[in-house]
Amino acid sequence: MTTEVRLRGAYAALRDNRPEAALAALDALLGPPDGAGSTVASAEALPPRDRARAHAWRAQAMRALGRAEEGAREVIAAIRLAKAEGDTDGVLALRALHTELSASVASLRAAEAGRAADRALLGADEAAMDAETLLRKSGACADAGEAAEAERTARLALARAATPREQVLTRLALARLTRDPALVLASHTIADAADDQNLLTAVAHAARALAVQLPRPSFG
Repeated sequence: MTTEVRLRGAYAALRDNRPEAALAALDALLGPPDGAGSTVASAEALPPRDRARAHAWRAQAMRALGRAEEGAREVIAAIRLAKAEGDTDGVLALRALHTELSASVASLRAAEAGRAADRALLGADEAAMDAETLLRKSGACADAGEAAEAERTARLALARAATPREQVLTRLALARLTRDPALVLASHTIADAADDQNLLTAVAHAARALAVQLPRPSFG
């Protein structure tokens, strides 16, 4: 099988939303990543332009598989090769891809930091916690597989809910845990009375997820 045929196969797999197959084909061409953005020497040497394409496609496959940080390193390797070839348009496109991947990495890190902060609430004293903090603790309990504790904490959050936002979000959290449609309907009533479109949207999402029929809007 020629290099061009292998590249086309990898691209076709990526285009057809088969990132695992694309990654396997590209690893066979490039060698597995060594973790620093370069690769182990391949048995079949690729021309620099083809190698740049392969790195860029491997980055996209990695992004699709939730490996954005590794993908960002692959793009850096592709940019170096494109620069060496004088491919200005390629460099610009690759920089845009690197920006997207870097944003994904930052988002994933922020989400993990948030989850770590929520996990820290598991053993914390609830006496001074407001409704939103208790909701975070409830989510951390659910993530830890502690369903009963998640429900207990969500009910405590509901008891401490003061604002319409807190009243809606605590009911929706409890509805997801208990599958109780009455909580979704109550949330809709509160959000509608508050005339808060963001809350109404959150209620609509929850209603779809739990197959709850919301009241039809009335006009006039």
